[in-house]
Order: sequence, then C-alpha cells, then structure tokens
Amino acid sequence: MCSTLRTVYVYICDLGFCIQPVLGAGLRRLGKVLHLSKSGNLIVHLETNNPPQVGTEVFDPKLEKIGTVNNVMGPVAAPYLSVTPASQETRDKLAGRIVYLLEKR
Repeated sequence: MCSTLRTVYVYICDLGFCIQPVLGAGLRRLGKVLHLSKSGNLIVHLETNNPPQVGTEVFDPKLEKIGTVNNVMGPVAAPYLSVTPASQETRDKLAGRIVYLLEKR
C-alpha cells in the first residue's frame, strides 16, 4: 500500500480510557487548566514554550471543543494561555484538567 494512501489512526488515551480514532489527525498536549479568570476565561499553563496562535481551538481528551485561544501571556520560557470557553458548562468543570490542540497531518 502506498504510504500516501495509508490512513493514519491516532487513538487518544487519557485518564485510563480510549476513544474513537481520529483519521489523519493528532493531538498535541497543551497543558493544565489552572483556574477561571475574573473575565471568565480559562487560564492554561503550557507544558512547552511553543504556544499556539491566537484563534486556535482547544479540545478536551474526548475531542470536544472547550474554547478558543484569545491571548498568550507570561514569560517566554513558561507561557500561559487565556482560552475563551465554548460554553458556561465547559468552564465550570475544567479546572485541573489537561487540554489539547488538534493538529491536522
């Protein structure tokens, strides 16, 4: 089979469970949600010093959209993200959770 025609299956395993494969996509672990800001945004501490662009969508381990990056702040060596939550329900239950960036391959 030609490598350009081969389907890439990426299984997302987190917290002890696996969900359906995502064809042709991969996840990049962004970091941990620290808290909710006074303005209602989620504050995420990045695990790398390579932050995503403003406007990038952020997902949970189940591939549900939790919000959109609206600001990158803090020191270059250890940046933070401000994420506008997709819904009120989303922002109330995400403190302490790991969030991801969905990357197309």
